[in-house]
Amino acid sequence: ERRDRVQVAAALLPVHEKTNQLAVLPAPHRVTRTGRGATLARRVPAGSKFVFQQHYTPVGRQQSDVTKVGLLFAEADDVTHELLTLIGIDQDFEIPPRSSEFAVDLRVPRLPAHGQLLSAAPHMHWRGKSFRLFARHHGDRHHADRHHGDREVLLEVPRYDFNWQHNYHFKQPIPLEAIDALEATVVFDNSSGNPANPNPDEFVMWGDQTWEEMAVAFFGVALPLTPPSSERVEAGPSTVAQPDATVAARAEELTQQFIRRFDRDGDHMVSRDETPRALRRFGFWQIDDNLDNQLTRDEILRHATRRVRANK
Repeated sequence: ERRDRVQVAAALLPVHEKTNQLAVLPAPHRVTRTGRGATLARRVPAGSKFVFQQHYTPVGRQQSDVTKVGLLFAEADDVTHELLTLIGIDQDFEIPPRSSEFAVDLRVPRLPAHGQLLSAAPHMHWRGKSFRLFARHHGDRHHADRHHGDREVLLEVPRYDFNWQHNYHFKQPIPLEAIDALEATVVFDNSSGNPANPNPDEFVMWGDQTWEEMAVAFFGVALPLTPPSSERVEAGPSTVAQPDATVAARAEELTQQFIRRFDRDGDHMVSRDETPRALRRFGFWQIDDNLDNQLTRDEILRHATRRVRANK
C-alpha cells in the first residue's frame, strides 16, 4: 500500500554470527508537553527508500556483514510530535601534524521555532578529543554562570572516545524558540600524546576511514504536529490569507536562491552531482521526493514550504 507511514523506533541490529542474537529495539521517544506524555515518530513518505552507509576497513580476512534493521510503526493519529534530525557539519578542515588541540566549529543556523531539542550525538574518529555544544540565545545573558558571551553551554564531552558512540539525551527537552542557533566546537588531538593516533606526522582531512576524520554532530528535535494552544488563532475571513501568503512568498524566495546557487547547467533543476558533498550525503534525499537524483522546482518548493512553516 502506497501511503505515508510514521515510524516510532528504528535500530541497526548487529547479529552475532554464532548466537544469532538480536539487539533490542529502543522504546518510542517521549517528550513532555503541558504536563502530558507525547509520542514522537519520524514521517516516512510513501515510496521512500532506506539508505545505510557502511564504512568497511580491510582486516586481512574475509568477513560477513550480518547487520539487520528493525522498524516499529505507529498510527498517525497516535503521534503528537514529529522527530527530526538536524546536522552540524564541517568538511573543509585540515589538521596539521603533531597538533594536540585543533578546533573545528559547527553551526546549525535554522531551528524550528516550536521545536524541542532532545539529544546530541557528536561524531569524530581516532583523533577526536573533546566536544562542546552551545545555544546562541537572542541576547539572553541570564545564564551567566555557564555562558560564553551570549552562548549557553548545553553539553560538554571533555574526553571523547571513538569506541563509545554516545547519543546524549537531555534530562529535559530544551525549547528552541529562544535560541538563534546551535553551535559546537570539536577538538582533535593529532599529537604523539594521543595513544589512538595512527600517525601524528600526517595532515588529516575529512574522510570515511577511521585514520581520516569527521567533524559532525546530529541533533534530535521534536516538532509538535499542532502549534501551542496560545498561538492558535480562530480563523475568520480576514485572518487566513496573510499567513499563507507570507509562507508562500518566503518559500518561493528560498526556492529561487537554491536553484541559483546549485543549478550549474541552467536547466532549472538541480542534479545530485551539482550539490556539495554534505548535501548529497545528508539532505538530498529529503528533497528528492521521487528519488530520481534530480531536484525539480516543485520538489524544492515543497521542501522550502515545509521548512518555512516549521520555523514560523
